[in-house]
Amino acid sequence: MAKGRVGVRIPENVKKQRQVSFLEAYVVSGAVLGAARLTGEADTTHYEWMKDPDYAAAFVDAEKRAIAHLEAELFNRVYQGTDEPVIYQGELCYQKDKAGRKTDKPLTIKRKSDTLLIFALKGKKPEVYRDTLNSNVNVTANVQTNVRIDMSKVPEQDLNYVLATLEAARIQQPGGDIRGSLPGESETPEKET
Repeated sequence: MAKGRVGVRIPENVKKQRQVSFLEAYVVSGAVLGAARLTGEADTTHYEWMKDPDYAAAFVDAEKRAIAHLEAELFNRVYQGTDEPVIYQGELCYQKDKAGRKTDKPLTIKRKSDTLLIFALKGKKPEVYRDTLNSNVNVTANVQTNVRIDMSKVPEQDLNYVLATLEAARIQQPGGDIRGSLPGESETPEKET
């Protein structure tokens, strides 16, 4: 395997200069459209090349390198900061020379990024710095109750309603004698003599 300029491993049979250039541009830009702009290729060309297993494997390697570049930039901005121009009363401030005269060079300060620091911590230690906690709680309850009704005190009209409801339930349960499905009704009732 050959290596491109930025360390992308390129299989020997993926030596087409256009593909190598595209993969190197992808490592630097971190985006297919960015690589397309840098190389003058259409982004759709990359997706056509992805049908070739050798190119696809080289692209996986380029993806890893692009992520490493992005992480390096992230940590540079977190620890080193970036130069930000100093603006005072709406005017850009300039550095002064030893004699105190204004130069052409803008005055800058190093600005570190708290936001990037937060993202870095969330990525490196999500169990401590994540935004939300996902948890599942399963509760299973088996509640049974025994109700005894003195049927001699139930009006005939209400009794007929209960019997009709039970009959409808039996019809909805195919082959169902509902006695076995009612609590306390598992045995056959005794016949009166």
